[in-house]
Amino acid sequence: MIDKNRLQAKCSTWNIPLTGAQLDLLDRYAELLVSYNEKVNLTAITSPEGIEDRHFADSLLFAAQPEVSGRLVDVGTGAGFPGIVAKIYKPDLELTLMEPTGKRVDFLRYACAELGLTGVEFAKERAEEAARKIWREQFDVASARAVAALPVLCEYCLPLVKVGGRFIAMKGPEADAEAKAAANALTAILSLHGPFGTTLAAARSQCQCEAQQDALLELQSLQNELGDAGRGMQLDLSLAGDMEYYNGLVFSGYVAGVPRAVLKGGRYDLLAQRFTPGACALGFALYLDELERLSAPLPPVQQQGTERQWLNIALPKDRLGDKAYGLLAAAGYEANENYNETRKLVVENPEAGVRYFLVKPSDVAIYVEHGAADIGIVGKDILTESGADVYELLDTGMGKCRMCVAGPRNFVDDESRALRVATKFVNIARAHYESIGRDIDIIKLNGSIELAPILGLSDVIVDIVETGTTLKENNLAVLEEFMPISARFIANKASYKFKYAQLTELLNKMKEALAK
Repeated sequence: MIDKNRLQAKCSTWNIPLTGAQLDLLDRYAELLVSYNEKVNLTAITSPEGIEDRHFADSLLFAAQPEVSGRLVDVGTGAGFPGIVAKIYKPDLELTLMEPTGKRVDFLRYACAELGLTGVEFAKERAEEAARKIWREQFDVASARAVAALPVLCEYCLPLVKVGGRFIAMKGPEADAEAKAAANALTAILSLHGPFGTTLAAARSQCQCEAQQDALLELQSLQNELGDAGRGMQLDLSLAGDMEYYNGLVFSGYVAGVPRAVLKGGRYDLLAQRFTPGACALGFALYLDELERLSAPLPPVQQQGTERQWLNIALPKDRLGDKAYGLLAAAGYEANENYNETRKLVVENPEAGVRYFLVKPSDVAIYVEHGAADIGIVGKDILTESGADVYELLDTGMGKCRMCVAGPRNFVDDESRALRVATKFVNIARAHYESIGRDIDIIKLNGSIELAPILGLSDVIVDIVETGTTLKENNLAVLEEFMPISARFIANKASYKFKYAQLTELLNKMKEALAK
């Protein structure tokens, strides 16, 4: 199909070496592409030289970059460019091909199977929706080619990338102009939060586009209108509304002593205009049941030492908890007594202003969400499964493992019927299979999950895999990895507002301890 010698010579001028096996795979990929394109529109470029230049060479230039490593998501991959080519060039890549069109996803599955590529996940998903689901902040690298203008691509792809990760956009001659236009999606303005007036003043110097300037003028007019009445307001320019229909200013109200927001609302002009052209709309809800908490007395533990502000920390009673405590102790927050040598469930350090609550691992997020604890350390699996409404402030990197689909080594999915999935992570499993459009029947189990496919109770399982030893000893294998897991540092949303200085100090000291 392609001229392998010509492609190899072309790539050699860019110091991109290609093995004979890689050239054979690319040639086979081109054959599959052209053949499948006769029944499904995949590409307008079907000539051998066109495929070499416009698909393969471009994708190889991307793949050859040293930054392209680890876990890669190719957003709007279409027929698999640059993702599949990058996987051929770097087989160790953990690749997710994200494409909203079902027929193209079918081709991607077929092509990867025909090419013998493993370690590939297929996400039938729009990027703007994926960022709200399990893929948020999961990837080392995000790529996109010819999907949208760069400002839009930034909004699609950046939420998918881990802190410290990279977004690489493949652009043509107009790249510089697009990069300038994308400044509003990349600017540091999104990190600003604090007192309304102070934050607004700081934001003025960060504005790099007309849309941002217009938004700040609107916020300034709001501040002027509120006057002294708005003195206690906080402005957070990184927040988005919980409701997808919000298209402007969103707001929430917190009261000291209440763990969750007592006021939520925002602008939703576009929704209103579906019914009344030109309409503007602003709505909010006041949660009186949350305000009722103010009349309840403090529990005995929290009545102690009320002359100062304490940080209450939920610590899991397991190996992860021991590691987490070691990290906090290294950061200068050691308790005055060893919690492993006492039957107490609450230990503290009055000098550092911290209390530790020793709780079951699965309950950490619950204690934090409901305000019984200000902060906590919890595994990403438990956090995701619970759906707790908390802030995730730090990936500690401790307790690394991964969420996987596992089953018999020779398992072949029969898509003519619902897939039977055994798991204790019901919400995670359901979200994963919804993302790829697969119908499933979930069987909830609480232990010995591996036994389910052995006895025919399920086709596959969704479970945490650390070493994979238990799977191997029971003739099972990992069929798909779809979520990395590690311990996360989380905070109650109200505590984050009212104890910001203390939380920030603790967080910075934890980062310093992790860096040693």
